[in-house]
Amino acid sequence: SATDSAIVESMKILKNYRENGITPEELDYTKKSMVSSDALNYETPFDKAAFLNKVIEYNLDKNFAMKQAEIVNSMTKEQIDALAKLYLHPDNMIIMIAGDEYVIKEKLEKLGYGKVQVLDSDGKGTYKINKNHE
Repeated sequence: SATDSAIVESMKILKNYRENGITPEELDYTKKSMVSSDALNYETPFDKAAFLNKVIEYNLDKNFAMKQAEIVNSMTKEQIDALAKLYLHPDNMIIMIAGDEYVIKEKLEKLGYGKVQVLDSDGKGTYKINKNHE
């Protein structure tokens, strides 16, 4: 299945970010994407109302969107790299997958990321976090 290969690739990317940091091109692309995607938040009257509701609900400054864009644009490679080292811990992550356990469980177990725990549709199961991945 594509699930196991997608997990392997995702973990490689996370480990690479933690070890080597973000590239200048990735940082530039991310900044542009984040700032331009915010513009889509105000396209329809419903979007504008939702934005205003967020401003009111969280008591945000009226220039909140502009300040947020300034913060995103001012982030440096060094800051992003430090955040990656602080928050990305691929060897101590919980990976959650939704899918048919009969199709993907065995392949997921072979990846070696730890015990595969099956939960029901209500999220109930006998899940235990084991830092030794056993």
